[in-house]
Amino acid sequence: MKHLIFITLVLGLMNCTQANDDGSAITTNKIETNQKQWFENYISEISEDDWEDKIRPYLSGDVEGFIKDHKSFRNAFADLKLSIKHLVIEGKYAMAWMSVEAKHVGIYEGIYAGKESQQIAPTNRNIKWEEVWYFDIVGDKFGESWDFMSQDLARMKQLGIKEIPY
Repeated sequence: MKHLIFITLVLGLMNCTQANDDGSAITTNKIETNQKQWFENYISEISEDDWEDKIRPYLSGDVEGFIKDHKSFRNAFADLKLSIKHLVIEGKYAMAWMSVEAKHVGIYEGIYAGKESQQIAPTNRNIKWEEVWYFDIVGDKFGESWDFMSQDLARMKQLGIKEIPY
């Protein structure tokens, strides 16, 4: 899975560069640089303990729904730390390869392969996994496109789940 994500990101990076007449690479334009800083600020603020009010300005659409879902996640996983491994921005679209660390301190409602959710009791374990986010940026907010891939299997193993419920 890591190889597939890496290849996808490399291809994305290759598509984001162009060459000058002398063959040197052209850097990202000012808008993409501002969007990169915007996203880095978001990642920093959502990783903080007082994240809820800080991230509202970044969100569009069902802001309260997102806050509710993320609050449930944060009740299960404390000390959340997100770090950007790779970030590709092209126009209004972006893809970020993220490293995630957290401590499992509360009941986690895991949903696996479209099956019913399963409550996972707190393990008090520090766990790590990776995610890839695909999203669009409209103005200074996340747009309507949002999708992500997560290393659910790695997370399940670290939480001690031995089989997926059927």
